[in-house]
Amino acid sequence: MEIAKLFNALPSAGSQGVIWGIMAIGVYITYRILDVADLTVDGSIATGGAVAAVLIIGGCNVWVAMVAAFLVGMLAGLATGIFHTFMGIPAILAGILTQLSLYSINLRILGGKANMAVSVNNYPLLVSARNARVLSLSNPIFILAALAVAVIALLYWFFGTERGCSLRATGANANMARAQGINTNADKVLGLMLSNGLVAFSGALLTQYQGFVDVGMGRGAIVIGLAAVIIGEVVFSKIFHNFALKLLAVAKEEDGEIQARVHPTFVPNSHPLANVNDAFNAVFVKGHACGEMMFYGRGAGDLPTASALVSDLICAAKAKRHELPAVSEAPCRMAEDWCCVHFVRMRAKDEPGVLSLITGGFAAEGVSIASMVQKGERDEAGFVQLIFLTHRAGEHAVRRALAKMDPVQASAESVIRVEE
Repeated sequence: MEIAKLFNALPSAGSQGVIWGIMAIGVYITYRILDVADLTVDGSIATGGAVAAVLIIGGCNVWVAMVAAFLVGMLAGLATGIFHTFMGIPAILAGILTQLSLYSINLRILGGKANMAVSVNNYPLLVSARNARVLSLSNPIFILAALAVAVIALLYWFFGTERGCSLRATGANANMARAQGINTNADKVLGLMLSNGLVAFSGALLTQYQGFVDVGMGRGAIVIGLAAVIIGEVVFSKIFHNFALKLLAVAKEEDGEIQARVHPTFVPNSHPLANVNDAFNAVFVKGHACGEMMFYGRGAGDLPTASALVSDLICAAKAKRHELPAVSEAPCRMAEDWCCVHFVRMRAKDEPGVLSLITGGFAAEGVSIASMVQKGERDEAGFVQLIFLTHRAGEHAVRRALAKMDPVQASAESVIRVEE
């Protein structure tokens, strides 16, 4: 009996999960991309629901009502952004100010009422809990899933544009972004607007789904959003993201020589260097006597930069008077054929025998495959994306193997070294 109740509740729970998932995407933009904990969310989700409810009851088209909810949510984000960037109020306090203001605004939108009903019997709603168990296109799970996919696709496109890249750069390192001529204040405001627009959009969907809007329905929404983001990162990092991409300067001993090189490198998430982010730099040393050691600290900013410059000047002055001890007697050179594990992403024809040609090409150059994964389904041209992880091999051998492959059958999209 209990199992039957569980299965009966799954369609409704799944629909609500997608609605809250759209809200969590909005929270992700501020919390992870902009690195801001925006508390406006608790107010803007109710604002979106209130705007949508009033417009639908007034006879407005449901799609127009949802677009209006999105735009009003963006205005809430604009207010928080102005408080934070132009008035210098800390982001968390700016969000609280806007959230408290929105409570009064939401009451005003609803005509002084604390809640308002929007029944599917009286109005043409897009989604409703009443249809959660109906096996047809009116089932909210299908409509909500299509909307979620559309939102993700649009955001994926946007963050690949120049404006989207500058917004991501602002969140990653605001000082460096400003040094590149990016208006970081404008990007922060845009990110807050986009985030709260999505939150208000999810509020409009939630109002239709549950059949009413309440001024307090956003209470605790930020907690739900942050929990969804954190849990999702933990789960998906274990499944899809076992490496962190870092720009490393690597020096190691190979065949009696010290080889040195600078290149983008994948390092395992378990490695200490994987957790070095933002303005911090680190030096990781592995010695015979000392074992593994890491020196970690800020590498950007006025004081760290000045300290590093003074330190270099002192070392240069000492080097003129005293002979510096040699680190190693082995000759040192820039590595031309770097030997390491390689991450190879390829686009290959989804036909019998193609995989054999690829692995055979690697084998002919002495490159051994450690693992292979196919990502996604075949595209319209009949190609699929393959990801290979090799055993330790020379870079020249890997590139020779890729160069000999027929581009009609398979072609490499990226090759990244992996240091373990």
